Amino acid sequence: MATRSHIAFYERPEQPLEQPSILLYRHSDGYPSSVLPDILPFLQWFQAERGLDDGEYAAARLLQHLCNRHDEVIAAISSENGRIPEETPFTGTLGYGICPTNTLHGDIEFLYAVTSNPQVSIHYNAASFGEQARFSRLGIVDLAGDTVFTPRAASFLGECFEHKLEDEA
Repeated sequence: MATRSHIAFYERPEQPLEQPSILLYRHSDGYPSSVLPDILPFLQWFQAERGLDDGEYAAARLLQHLCNRHDEVIAAISSENGRIPEETPFTGTLGYGICPTNTLHGDIEFLYAVTSNPQVSIHYNAASFGEQARFSRLGIVDLAGDTVFTPRAASFLGECFEHKLEDEA
């Protein structure tokens, strides 16, 4: 089964985690070790160029960025297997989406909360499918500081979390 996740944008600091302003859906590879390398460099760039206080543009441009990356990977894999001609720019109907009611899905495992202060907090949903979500925060990445996010940091966070899951089993 895919590791589903949400990337949520919050306009106000006091907004409850369950009530994002804008909500994006990622169908698979939702672990921090996969999502953070995809979103943090873009969000750091967007914060420096325009600011994350403009959530509508930030979410729209992030979605475009993620879909472009997804399409490039799927097209390369498919081309290697002779399934999609190289000139076809579309690679399928799964990958990413927009949640029109901003309601968190019951089957997500991770939530990445993007705020204008500018931070990304990473949350894990400990609830079983069909239960009300129970989020616990795993960590926060400050996007405004001099610290530049690296894929190694994401890999470390993902590995720590995966070991935690194994220990709880």
